[in-house]
Amino acid sequence: MTRLRRSVIKAFTFRIFIAVTLAMALASPPGSRVIGKPTGLPARDEVVDFFSYDSNIALDVTETPVVSSPWYREYEISYSNLGDMVYAPFMVPNVPGTASEGMHPVPCLVGLHGMFSNSANQFWSIADFCAKRGIAVMTPSLPYHHKRTKNALYVQGLQLIIGSPEEVRDNLRRAVIDTRRALDWLATRSDIDQNCISIAGVSLGGIVASLAFKVEPRFANGVLVVSGSGAGGILENGDTAILNIFRAAAKANVVDPEDFVDALQIVDPINVPDLQPRPVLVMNGMSDVIMVPENAVRLRDSFVLAEQIWTTGGHYFPLYVSEYLLMDYLSKQYTKSPSFSHGIRVDAGLGFRFTEEANAPEIGADNLWVDVAVELGRPDKVAAHRVSVPMVNRAVPVIALSKDTYSALAPYLTGRHLPAFIYIINHDSPIEICAALAYAQVLGLPASPQFYYISRLTGEAGGYSIGAALPMDVSRIRNMLESVARVPGANGVAGSESKASSQIPLDVFAEIQDFPGPAAPEAIGSWLARETDVSRLKSIHWFPNYPHDDPCWSAGPDM
Repeated sequence: MTRLRRSVIKAFTFRIFIAVTLAMALASPPGSRVIGKPTGLPARDEVVDFFSYDSNIALDVTETPVVSSPWYREYEISYSNLGDMVYAPFMVPNVPGTASEGMHPVPCLVGLHGMFSNSANQFWSIADFCAKRGIAVMTPSLPYHHKRTKNALYVQGLQLIIGSPEEVRDNLRRAVIDTRRALDWLATRSDIDQNCISIAGVSLGGIVASLAFKVEPRFANGVLVVSGSGAGGILENGDTAILNIFRAAAKANVVDPEDFVDALQIVDPINVPDLQPRPVLVMNGMSDVIMVPENAVRLRDSFVLAEQIWTTGGHYFPLYVSEYLLMDYLSKQYTKSPSFSHGIRVDAGLGFRFTEEANAPEIGADNLWVDVAVELGRPDKVAAHRVSVPMVNRAVPVIALSKDTYSALAPYLTGRHLPAFIYIINHDSPIEICAALAYAQVLGLPASPQFYYISRLTGEAGGYSIGAALPMDVSRIRNMLESVARVPGANGVAGSESKASSQIPLDVFAEIQDFPGPAAPEAIGSWLARETDVSRLKSIHWFPNYPHDDPCWSAGPDM
């Protein structure tokens, strides 16, 4: 276990320990019991009654424009619920056309962040990814997080789990009803397809999303990331030093966790019946010490129509691959929606449009392959490209190279946990490099350099060159290469025999590194590994403390 990972887990579990200990201290006096199996599971009618609310109460919605992009409009939404204000960033895709031309309502995702989130934008990366591809996204802050923090002295969200067992239970109920009230507001919007609303949640947000999904039939499907059974499962099975200390305190009758766990049965998702079965995707890590595999399996099994994906990693699921898998899953649920009648599509402007299809994860691999059909300036010129998505939680660059170059270098690139998107084009032509640059712009990664292009060196010695582009240079290089691409015969499009590498002026790149001779492949692999070493890469926005644990895809636990 790395020093960074140990420090993150220590900080996280310490917070859990303090919060739960305070909750226990305010509970009924401890008895002689230790942690045991829950009793008195809630009945169906009890669950329905507990999570019911009056939908006729006014929401008092305020909608404030925040920013616009070429792909979507962003707002901050606020609405009232149970005497409190809920704040939710909201992104709406820009649908082409006008109302008279038959604009269609779009699918929507309600996303819930994790515990101790210190920014309302923690879900921003996933929301941005989905909104660019045609799904509206609303991300309400959970109780006592962000603008809903009631006391500046508290860690974000700590108040949600401090108090008596009944208070913690009611806080979780509030979070579920906050989510259902978001649906009440979405129901008033003609631009949202009411039959295509999903819910997703991460960690604690996954627990709340599980509960909301089970009691709210308006959600068409759900996606749950690093989630599992609730308080009982964490206290019984969580594998951390702090939780072991807590169990020792329970055995010494200092605290009585069973009272706590019993009171929370109705807000533990594995105990709540799947009232109206619909599809659910669950993603978990085999090394997760918070939501351990046993708890994750118990959550999956509590749904009638659930499938599960595993990595070897821990509680910090790889962000980039989760975005592609989530989007791929939702699009397959919504094949009848006009938004996905042609698959997952994202427009990069100037005639570049990408249609993506994620491949199934390959057990043991440290990447996710995505097939990309790209329109090269016009709909009748389509090239088949591939993208390797990394399982690294850092701001990573894009590396572009042709199929032939990748075939030659693959043995020296794979197996290194290379933290980069690898974009494979058909030929070294200006128009196809423009496509790779346009895709990098869509991804919007803040890595510096943001883009590398690898091409073959001419001459008897052979070898390769690497051109590097800073984020501020990507647009300029794309514009220059598009000008070159207009020259007759410069475009090596799909089906063409052109290998127009000599027509690509590498001097448009700010930095050029040559690797001549037969030793070039190994030299390039080593050079890229150094340049993109995780320790040198920026953290992802809103996730400054994400550890890096080199995860691969896993078959999951043998249970």
